[in-house]
Parts: sequence; C-alpha cells; structure tokens
Amino acid sequence: MLIYPEFPPNRRQDPKRHAEWLVYQAFEESDRDGHALYELKVNRRAPEVDFFALIQDKVVVCMQVKGGQYRVIDGDWHLETDDGLEYTPCPMKLTWDSAMAVRDFLKEKLGRKIFMVAVLLLPDMEPDRDIEMIAENDKTSIMFGYNDIVERVVDLAEERDVYGTPSPHMANRIIDALVPQLKVGLPDSRFDIPSEGKKSDLPAMSGRPVEVHHADVVNVYNAAVTINNNFYNGSSGDGQPEEVMPS
Repeated sequence: MLIYPEFPPNRRQDPKRHAEWLVYQAFEESDRDGHALYELKVNRRAPEVDFFALIQDKVVVCMQVKGGQYRVIDGDWHLETDDGLEYTPCPMKLTWDSAMAVRDFLKEKLGRKIFMVAVLLLPDMEPDRDIEMIAENDKTSIMFGYNDIVERVVDLAEERDVYGTPSPHMANRIIDALVPQLKVGLPDSRFDIPSEGKKSDLPAMSGRPVEVHHADVVNVYNAAVTINNNFYNGSSGDGQPEEVMPS
C-alpha cells in the first residue's frame, strides 16, 4: 500500500512515537491496493487524523492511535503513568470528530458523502471489556494490539456492512482532494519514485507555501507541480455527529 509522507527518520527511535511507527509499517507493508496518509489535518480547526486509509474496494478509515494503557472509570478515560492514573479526554470522541472533519471536507470538495469508518487503535493493550462495552454503543470502533492491523480493518468493514466503497476513479479523486500535490488521478505517472527510493517518498513540489505541522525534518523540493492551497485546503463542517452514509 502506498503511504505518504515518509515517517520522519528521527521519530523511529522515539518511544513516544513507537506505536505510530509500527502502525505506519503495517500500512506500508500491506499488499492491499490503496493509499494511506499519515498525520492528516484538513484545516486549522480540525483534529488531526493519525492515519487515513483508503483500502481499494473495501473501506475508507480514519484511525487514531493511542499507545499506553488506558482505564475507564465512571465513564472517564485515564492513562496509566508512572505517577498513577492521569485523566485524558475521551479518545473515542476525538476519533469520531476527526473522521467527521475529513468527511465534511470531502463532501465540500467532491459534492458527496464518503462512507468511512472511525477506528481507535489501542496497540499496547489486550482487549478490555469495559472499553469494548462502551464501543458497542458508540459509532467509533475499537481495536487492540498490533497484529494484522490492515486485515482487521477490512474485517471490521465487513462486519459493519460497509457499502458504496469508492470506485478506483473516486478513490483517486479523494486522495487528490486531500493531498493535491500527489496528482494520483492523472493518467500519467506522477509518483516518479526512483528505483532506489521508497514508496513512501513524496514527489517533488514547488509553488505556493506548504504548511507542515508536527514535523521534525522537512525536505523541500522544487518542480513544476501546482499545489492547490495547502494541507488545510478547505474547511470542515460543525454539525453534530451523524452516521456516515454515502450519497
């Protein structure tokens, strides 16, 4: 699976980024056809999506990854730390809100709703019954552990009877709308990946400024590619959460 951008090399040994790095590799090494985007943020006010993935003919997913051990006490989420339990905002709500921001952005850009699944991944945890019970009545799905992440996402889509999966043409339009500099929808090759390069390498970019957030290393290249606005192209809706259905 193609994934963009490259995971910053200096994060790969960072214990705080360990969970994200393992999930990144799971998408990158998957044989499934599709695209994944790392740290997607569709506008300044929208919560960031750790991983957006479009698995061809299967599912569109927005995933948040939360490493560590969590406990839910009287409905409140807590993270286990060396100093004891630390209150944390509900990661399930964050996951749903980030998915809705992407859904609203794509509806504005493409003129239709895209059926997508919101997934909270707790990779360092074994299944927790208290959390699973909360998820049973929530629109955000829960996954535990690192094993077979991509295939479990596909299984989850089948369990939820996901339908209206975007056609290859619409899939390209979705990626073009989210990351226009990739130009995946054009008939000629726009990836131009060197034979010794990695499939996560970004193509050359030039023109208008690009805003990059949460980046430790930024490589800027120049080429004749027009970028429409930047990663915050467009705006998200502010309505109440609703079931994501295709038009």
